[in-house]
Amino acid sequence: MKTWFTIYMAAACVLFLSSCQKDDPEAAVRAKNKAAMQAINDAFASGRVDALDKYVAADYVEHSPDPMMKGTGLAALKSMASMMHTMYPDMKSTMNFMIAEGDLVMAHFTMTGTNSGSVEGMPATNKTISVEGVDIARFKDGVGVEHWGYFDVMKMMQQLGMMPPPGASATGQ
Repeated sequence: MKTWFTIYMAAACVLFLSSCQKDDPEAAVRAKNKAAMQAINDAFASGRVDALDKYVAADYVEHSPDPMMKGTGLAALKSMASMMHTMYPDMKSTMNFMIAEGDLVMAHFTMTGTNSGSVEGMPATNKTISVEGVDIARFKDGVGVEHWGYFDVMKMMQQLGMMPPPGASATGQ
């Protein structure tokens, strides 16, 4: 009797879970977009910029460009990723969480690294950073076509010793 009950309960659970998926036909699209967002994050952090070709449209639109970002579209994103990886060769970016709704994915991340590379005349500080940010991307057919983002540049500059912490004077007095 106990065996039949266990089989019955397992079958009921399988039927219930499969019916939940039928009620949400967009779940596969959201999962694909979240996987693409993770792949973009991994490519950006690792410096493997050619991996971005698969997940970002050539003409994607950047709504929150970094002041150091030159150009537009995928080429500018690749350039920015290369520059960041040069500045922080040991860069890691951890996805804290992602939320997908429709064709949008929002990700909260933490980037860490040691500034051991110089870029555009800024010498390396050899200081370590840990900074949070948020990316929001719109996807079409699993490819990123638009991006909005926030990155705590002030905190990064403070950790690098290039800006005084809040409440401190610029001269340290």
